[in-house]
Amino acid sequence: MIIKIINFSIAIMLICGAGSSSASFKPDVSDVAALQRGARTYMNYCVACHTLKHVRFDGLAKGIGISKKLMAANLIFSGNTEVLGNSTIGNAMQPKDAEAWFGVVPPDLSLVARSRGTSWLYDYLLGFYADPSKTWGVNNKTFPDVAMPHVLATEQDNLSAAEYRSLVADLVTFLAFVGEPHQLERQRIGVWVLLFLGILLVFAYLLKREYWKSVK
Repeated sequence: MIIKIINFSIAIMLICGAGSSSASFKPDVSDVAALQRGARTYMNYCVACHTLKHVRFDGLAKGIGISKKLMAANLIFSGNTEVLGNSTIGNAMQPKDAEAWFGVVPPDLSLVARSRGTSWLYDYLLGFYADPSKTWGVNNKTFPDVAMPHVLATEQDNLSAAEYRSLVADLVTFLAFVGEPHQLERQRIGVWVLLFLGILLVFAYLLKREYWKSVK
């Protein structure tokens, strides 16, 4: 029982499903359309169990390029628009109910892309397959004996293989953005910092040569 709970606790951090790490997946967090599609998938299938406690609704709306009104209409199914103030993304699941249903409280996924890596997540989300011997009727190639359901099964059944991979890619891209929403800004600033340091190095070298030329 303890081993099962530990397995579930680790697995539930990973949301919905993926294959073995056969290739590197690098999400493009500058793709606003992908972020919007990923947010829709997350709110439809994942948020009922997994919170994003480090993300605020208003900040997410700004980050994925939509208005608060559009977010309220498409991503807040409770109709409670008051959360668009400064509320973080939570759910209505009570801890005691979660423990009764799953054995553990589903963890927050704000940083799952950073802790596990996007390639691992992508493979995991593609790795579910039918296994009648398991509690939820599925198993996973990347995480054998995973103790959680395949919540994207309906999408996988209704979409082509390419379309489903695209949906998973969008979801992982969204989680990568959530884990570090300012990464594009950081990268832009980093370029200027490196340029400044390069120029500073040139002047430092010229100054050093001027100081020491009389010593030779």
